[in-house]
Amino acid sequence: MKPRLIAAKGLVVLLLCVASTLTAAQTRLDITLEGPWILYTDNTLAKWPVLVAISPGGVSKDGDDTYFHTMSVTAGDGYPVQHPGVYCLRFDTVCGAQGTPSLSSDHYPSTLTPLPVSAPASWDWQSKWTSPDYATAFILPMPTSYSTDGTWYMRFGAQFDASGMTYLKRERHSIGVQLHYDTGPNSFTLQQCATPVALGKCTDLAGTGLVNTGTLSIAMKSPDSNNACDPHVRRAYPKMLSLVGANYNATVAVIDSAIGSDASGNPVYDKDGGINYGCLDNDIQGGTNTMATMSEMGQSWDKQLVAISQFIAEYTDPTNPNAKDPKLADKGLLLSQIKGATGEGKLNRSFPRFSQLTLIETLLSESESRAEALLLEASKSHQAQTSKTKGQPLNAADAQLTLAQLLSLEKGFFDANPPTKNGNDCKAPIMVVQ
Repeated sequence: MKPRLIAAKGLVVLLLCVASTLTAAQTRLDITLEGPWILYTDNTLAKWPVLVAISPGGVSKDGDDTYFHTMSVTAGDGYPVQHPGVYCLRFDTVCGAQGTPSLSSDHYPSTLTPLPVSAPASWDWQSKWTSPDYATAFILPMPTSYSTDGTWYMRFGAQFDASGMTYLKRERHSIGVQLHYDTGPNSFTLQQCATPVALGKCTDLAGTGLVNTGTLSIAMKSPDSNNACDPHVRRAYPKMLSLVGANYNATVAVIDSAIGSDASGNPVYDKDGGINYGCLDNDIQGGTNTMATMSEMGQSWDKQLVAISQFIAEYTDPTNPNAKDPKLADKGLLLSQIKGATGEGKLNRSFPRFSQLTLIETLLSESESRAEALLLEASKSHQAQTSKTKGQPLNAADAQLTLAQLLSLEKGFFDANPPTKNGNDCKAPIMVVQ
């Protein structure tokens, strides 16, 4: 074989080996965004563009199927993000790492995309987390590419029309996206940023570290409702539009989500063809869609976890000198197993792991059953107990109080954790600021 040919083949093999090594060394990542998200490319925070994902406030309220539910960050296990603010998802040690120059669909299908919207040239998205908007923003590195994760049919109008006749702009848009990173981190940590944002000065939030398993989900879950009218979409959409400026998007000021499709896959809308499904008659866009208040911001986790911690301290904590019965845990109540607010393995009330919340749910249910047995035992006791002396068994009255408080805690906890569906089952359009 000629020397040049041998050398050329050797070079090809070497390049293939190098390419294989580089590919193997890369840690890839997909981030799935589900729910009512606005995607914005910010060119001011760093010397390179970063992607900001923004969700409107006042569309999250547990226990009401016209609202979404508290957003979450998960990779198998994860935590709810309960409070409005500006957050940065730190990749390993860097917040807002350099990515690609722009948001691109690359070679993924680009015909069914997020809804394009306009915003002021110097859009102040950083201030939207305060009153009256209460939006939540996540700063992310610009992905290598993005793709659509599910689409739905929707039509738009310049103003609300209960007949639907003037909703002439009929389109199909993304209701979820996946951000693809050719080079991802080994781990994530959520940071909270003061405004105006300085990327190097955002603060790590304890207990929010997650390992990169290949896919990370940032979602605002949809209520577990069978209402085909999707009332939560009709509530969320005008709030999304108000963040970027409704006057900049006059032709798509109002949304009407399709209620389904026919046998051929064509969209079916309310009052299209004369059939009234009641969606437009009860559309919140035709009435008042009030701005957010803090009571709407999905803070139920905080309240319930504080109540549970107080119950533990009041009845079962042997380190608490005012505990009513430090030995209550010995009698079978299991809540003492989850006491503690900080530290490894302890309950983080601000960012509780979903696995912790599931454990609390189990312990509450089991403790309730054991409290009933305790109540029965106390009622049969022949000892006359009238005091709540530290260390003495509960009398019947105290046991009744314990059971009542447990039932209240359990109901409150379950109300704060209602059944939900996948985030993009809600059919709210993803928006991209142009």
